[in-house]
Amino acid sequence: MKEALGNYFKHNRKLPQTIVVYRDGVGGPSMQDKVLDYELNDMVAAMTGFQKDYTPNILYVFVDKRINTRFCEKQGDGYANPAPGTVIDSGVIGYPGKGCFDFYLVPHKATVATALPVHYNVRKNTTKLSNEEVEQLTYHLCYNYYNFMGSIKVPAAVMYAHKIANYANDLQIIPSDKLKNNLHYL
Repeated sequence: MKEALGNYFKHNRKLPQTIVVYRDGVGGPSMQDKVLDYELNDMVAAMTGFQKDYTPNILYVFVDKRINTRFCEKQGDGYANPAPGTVIDSGVIGYPGKGCFDFYLVPHKATVATALPVHYNVRKNTTKLSNEEVEQLTYHLCYNYYNFMGSIKVPAAVMYAHKIANYANDLQIIPSDKLKNNLHYL
């Protein structure tokens, strides 16, 4: 975190006012609680250690792609996949808590099989973004992946994190520092 903040400051001559984290690869709610406590405390410590009294707004969202939930839309006498951008944020959701909410998002069009939604669990939001604005941000971030000309299943940052992790694991090497500001692994 300190290195990321230093890099941001070097290029922008200021620190970010808002930090958004989409965290993938964590199990159910009890595991999310442990990860949230551990990671968020370390993030805040790194921020405070970087510059005294630096407290940016934080949006921390867990991403869960491995779910069994499916949705369909009633169309006339039959059923169809939900349209791209469909958000389900009431009825079947419900992670109660202060500032916490969750939602399902179908970001892309499923043409062959049943649409696979992604479950998002917003566990910390000190930004001024409303629930609907967080849902819209998440949807739009699914269109920012450089390797594909449409939407992908998750926000681009999540896909980039998967790519760089697989790249480093498969090659068993750490890329040169000269490449750290490039999407060289795509």
